[in-house]
Amino acid sequence: MASDIRRIKREIERTHKKRKFTTLKCTIGEYCDVFYELIDCLPVGQRLPILKGLELYGDKAKSIISCIIEGEHIGIITIVKISDTEAYEFEFESIDGGHRKRYIFAYVDNQFSVNGKFFKDLTSEEQEEFLDYDLDFCVYKPLSVFRKGEIFRHLNTSDDVNFIEMLNSYGDIPIANFCREFVRVVPQIANTCHELFEMSATGKANRYLDFTNKRLIHDHMFARIAYRYTQDEYLGGSSDINLTKMYNDNSIDVSKLKAKSKAHLDFLLKMAVARNNSMGLKLNQREFKMLSYIWFHLSDTYKTFKITDYDKFYNTFKVAFEILCDNKGKYADSNSEDSKFDLDFEERAISLQDAFVKYLGAPDDDKKTIQTVKWLLMEFDVESVILPLDKKRAFTKLEKERKLTEQNFLCVIDGKPLLWDDAHAAHIDAHSLGNPTVYSNLAMVRKIYNLEMKTMSVTEYKEMKMGIAA
Repeated sequence: MASDIRRIKREIERTHKKRKFTTLKCTIGEYCDVFYELIDCLPVGQRLPILKGLELYGDKAKSIISCIIEGEHIGIITIVKISDTEAYEFEFESIDGGHRKRYIFAYVDNQFSVNGKFFKDLTSEEQEEFLDYDLDFCVYKPLSVFRKGEIFRHLNTSDDVNFIEMLNSYGDIPIANFCREFVRVVPQIANTCHELFEMSATGKANRYLDFTNKRLIHDHMFARIAYRYTQDEYLGGSSDINLTKMYNDNSIDVSKLKAKSKAHLDFLLKMAVARNNSMGLKLNQREFKMLSYIWFHLSDTYKTFKITDYDKFYNTFKVAFEILCDNKGKYADSNSEDSKFDLDFEERAISLQDAFVKYLGAPDDDKKTIQTVKWLLMEFDVESVILPLDKKRAFTKLEKERKLTEQNFLCVIDGKPLLWDDAHAAHIDAHSLGNPTVYSNLAMVRKIYNLEMKTMSVTEYKEMKMGIAA
């Protein structure tokens, strides 16, 4: 065995000076005896095992072993040498081919059978032939985590690797660690994920969500949440381009995202509990998204606030949400007055109900994400289920856009068309006199009027300026 590992290491050291890698042939026997224990076959950036139900070694594992038994080539396995300066229990790290490396060792270790036979059930000749099969390795010199991720993505441009699995390949960098550690337990560090993403006692499903983290869907949804907390206004889109830029931005201080992200997930957890209390059901993806948008809106609008009764909050939200989603309800007929809307990004006639459901599936689009909240607020009186805790002075852009739309783009003071660039958000009753910055106290007026109003109410100013009652 010692001679085997010395041979492998000599081969690796023969890397050409101008190349960052060397190629190496290693039999399965050599690999399982001496090489496997030197390789981290499941680093944090590796794709998670693909399960068939809860079966760890499903069709993919058996297909790989069958290919070897039939004498077929299973492709090049790519690993990278760990730098001598890194404190790491392994000498090499997997970049591509992690499934193959793990499945081969597991089969030889008799952890699963293929064609009804474990490795121990093969004849001695069959075992010898299997162990003598040559594996082809590409071994890179030490690389940065970003280069490791880039190589993985280059190798998998045509493979069945989805976007978030690509992002996960960035490996051990702060933002990637932050996102994955919030939603799942990473074996290498034995972290504790947020309770919202915990598995049930049986380990067969999530406790609070009715969708699992298959293909890292939880990672993807949380990465979108994390991205919004890197922005000045939280409600908005989160495209895959946005997420890629976030993962490549070394200046992001993840410590500043932690408290906001935790508060966000705590809210969703309480909504999941409230949903279970009222309906006996777990939180689904659509409500996960919509409630996230509502939380962003509340955070933008009220900064700090309190929800005194989470069951009441969820039930009030649920009624409004179902009204918007009802394909036979008041927003389902594109010809009805309730369902009419005018948006630049719709090229054909569509009911408001269709658009609402459609836009929930477009989290990458700023306008569509914001629009879902505007529509929900037509049925969901959030001020009836929250208690604002501060006296913020400024209205959010979403509030101003929504109010200007409600006013049919007319100034409340003079009744004439009001362009966005000339529009100001006015307190109907002056903030300086102790009145709150809440949506019900908002009116959109011409800039000059807002400057002249000072401590006057909109009603008082309109009577003075126009000689009529507001």
